[in-house]
Amino acid sequence: MEQSANKVKKQEEFLPAEKKSEALLPLFSAFAQRQQDKIQVLHDKIATQQGKIEKNKAAIERLQHKAVALRKDVILLRGLAQKLPALAAALNAMADRKGEKIYKIEKQKIPARQNKIAEHEQTIEKHKGKIAKAEKKLSRAVHMSEFLKNFGKLDKEARREGYLSGLAALTHDAQERTEQKLVKLTNKLEVAEQQSAAKDKLEELRAKIDQLEQKKNRLIDAQNLLKGVNQNQQNVILLPMIDRAIDKAADTIPEMESIQTPKATSLFNAVVGINHKILKDEIATMPILETNAREKGAHEQPDKKVFTMSRKTMTQNAEQLRRNPVQHEKPEKQPATKKRTSKRGKKNDVVPSM
Repeated sequence: MEQSANKVKKQEEFLPAEKKSEALLPLFSAFAQRQQDKIQVLHDKIATQQGKIEKNKAAIERLQHKAVALRKDVILLRGLAQKLPALAAALNAMADRKGEKIYKIEKQKIPARQNKIAEHEQTIEKHKGKIAKAEKKLSRAVHMSEFLKNFGKLDKEARREGYLSGLAALTHDAQERTEQKLVKLTNKLEVAEQQSAAKDKLEELRAKIDQLEQKKNRLIDAQNLLKGVNQNQQNVILLPMIDRAIDKAADTIPEMESIQTPKATSLFNAVVGINHKILKDEIATMPILETNAREKGAHEQPDKKVFTMSRKTMTQNAEQLRRNPVQHEKPEKQPATKKRTSKRGKKNDVVPSM
């Protein structure tokens, strides 16, 4: 019982502040626990490395004090050798030996300690990188758990808001991960080109980079779509669309949970992809304002606002107009005139008709 309580406490230490009091779904709790354990182990390793750095710094300080003392001894011995010519040879020999010790301290022992400190610092940086990676995985697990838990909310407005904000958080996570992969592969390609790597290897790297660029663009489009929906979610036209998207997404939860994947990221990508498609397909049947905030080239216009309306909506609008025609203000008619003729066939003055 005590062990279980400690596990929960340990799990909450690494959760975002607003999520600490909320438990994760069973599907993600084991994965999150592994990441938390990994983070704790890495923090312990960093503490060990920092302890070694402090020991080496203390050793360097002792060596520096020793070198200062030895240098004073050398000065003293050289002075005595000049005053006592009979003992000059022995005194100078002692001064030389102390000089050799100073050389070893300053040129060998202190640099060796400094190199060890640099190695420990590099190890710490590696551990910090692993911690950042584990924290991102943990964050994705928290976001995924919260996203799925949101489907159980009864309040429609809270459910709607939670769905959109949750999907936006997952999309941001996916963007961040994709950009990191792009940087890593781009650096790898540059190194391969400098080393004149085989043509097949270069083409393979370029193909992977191209795929990631396409994925990055899709995620940017999805994020912009979500931004547009969030900005207009109080629009009564959009409310049914968002609710239908949530209902369709809820129907896919059993499908998501049953996905057999070797990596947790595969499940994460599947959930994000499925929900992007559902929302995009639903919006395709409704008029909605989309803000395209993607950075474009100089020949394109950024932040362009586009309205799209489906054929189905246009037909519905036409039917509405037929049922309730708009009353346009008509221009005032001028009174018509007619000409009267006399019995003799002569034309009289024109008079307005009544």
